[in-house]
Amino acid sequence: MPTFFALDKLRHEPPAHARVNVKNGSPRLILNGEEVYPLLAWSWGLEHSTPFFKQAGTDLLHPILGLNAAWPAPEIYDWSEYDALFVRLLAQNPDAFFLPRILLDVPEWWKDEHESELIVCALPLQPEDTRQYRAAIRSEEGGWLWGIQLREPSLASDIWRADMDNLFRAFLQYVENSPLRSRIFGYQIGCGIYGEWHYFMSEFVPDLSKPMQQKLGYIPDLDARVKTTFGLLRNPEHEQPVMEYYRRFHEFNADLLLHFARMAKEETKNRVLCGAFYGYQLENVWIHEGGHLAPEKILNSPDIDFLASPYSYQTTNQEERQWWEHEIYDEAGNYLGRTRGVAGDAGYRVLLESVQRHGKLYFAEIDPSTFLEPPPINPDGSGGTQVEKEQCMIGGIGSTTLAGTRRILQRDLGRMLVSGNGGWLFDFGPALRTRKSWYADERITAEVARFVKLGEQRERWDMRSRAQIAAVYEAKSLFATRHWRAEAPYSKGGQCLDFFTRWFMDSQSRFFVSLRSRTC
Repeated sequence: MPTFFALDKLRHEPPAHARVNVKNGSPRLILNGEEVYPLLAWSWGLEHSTPFFKQAGTDLLHPILGLNAAWPAPEIYDWSEYDALFVRLLAQNPDAFFLPRILLDVPEWWKDEHESELIVCALPLQPEDTRQYRAAIRSEEGGWLWGIQLREPSLASDIWRADMDNLFRAFLQYVENSPLRSRIFGYQIGCGIYGEWHYFMSEFVPDLSKPMQQKLGYIPDLDARVKTTFGLLRNPEHEQPVMEYYRRFHEFNADLLLHFARMAKEETKNRVLCGAFYGYQLENVWIHEGGHLAPEKILNSPDIDFLASPYSYQTTNQEERQWWEHEIYDEAGNYLGRTRGVAGDAGYRVLLESVQRHGKLYFAEIDPSTFLEPPPINPDGSGGTQVEKEQCMIGGIGSTTLAGTRRILQRDLGRMLVSGNGGWLFDFGPALRTRKSWYADERITAEVARFVKLGEQRERWDMRSRAQIAAVYEAKSLFATRHWRAEAPYSKGGQCLDFFTRWFMDSQSRFFVSLRSRTC
């Protein structure tokens, strides 16, 4: 059979070994002893798109595997869907290596059998924006369930934890006992919303379930979370239990990620990379429940080699514009810029230098649509399927022209190149109106290939930072500030305010003292 023949061809290859080394100021991907430019690629139709990615110069693929697909019934694991996918991908590119995203998700039968282990929220499950709340779409390439669901297991559930331990360990052993071990060089471990470690159902203020109460003890109700003594700030004298709850909640979630990362390292005898979506300090949805507010644990862990995130999705703050526009204005109507599209800043959501200084490689998810994706049927994005509306114009203004696509790719790939990080192309084209890869054009693949060639020179570059100013961020400050669901800090009128950090004000006082002493 073709399946066994394709895998048998790999049996004489040694297991792949990968690590991250820091050299000349930046983390480097080392694969089988050689530095490799860390540009990967994924597509909703990865088999279809793999030849275009190879043409673009990358043999590193990033398939997404939902573990639900390998768990058809209790105590039954079936890896055949994964085998078939890897065989098809290798048929398209025999030189391919893989860093799959592994989603720790459960099938519906598990939820039906364990209702008491599911998340309980403080708010009714009534989304304000229904674009992303729809029936899950199951990928035919790995079983990924695409869509935000409103029925998910509590991550504090001992039953979920034990079942997922068994399933993930069995998956790791399946790979280690398969010829695929010669091509799989790492895992991105995913859980929560979209696998990004945003706690499931964060919009509705989780998790009041019995399993979470048993793990953390005190869990504040909605009033305690939303109301603060001083508007913007919490009063530790009266609100310390809420602040302490958030610390314990986020450390619990970080420890859970590290538990599975450690398992991956142990089962593979440390031959693979391990990482996750984490560290979205500069832009994060539903941040108090869905944020990444225990970064020290993740950054200091020897079991984490890389972190990843999409870049900014900041939408317009103008009500008359469409949600997918990215134009930002201040309250006086002055144009401040845009995040996506031509001339957008495509800001990273992580504190890149902090990630790199901890020896971790950062992967930017590069997901803008190209000119091959037609504009929406109607100006508001309607007229197509729910998914087409959800993803329309993700590339931003200018992405529907070849010239605009080139500029956007030059910005995204150029920043990756000079910032010393990695990235992966993220291609939804086969699921949307174009019905084919966003990279199915020689002019696009040539642009990507040009940057891959430049990236191969980066091995010799000195990537040490030349910055002269450091901006400091403290994730734990969110434990002491008003909840994202609260209204504006002050409900009554008042004077205009500027907000500064204490260390900034201290530095200014020192500056003024110094200036005064020089002028006396």
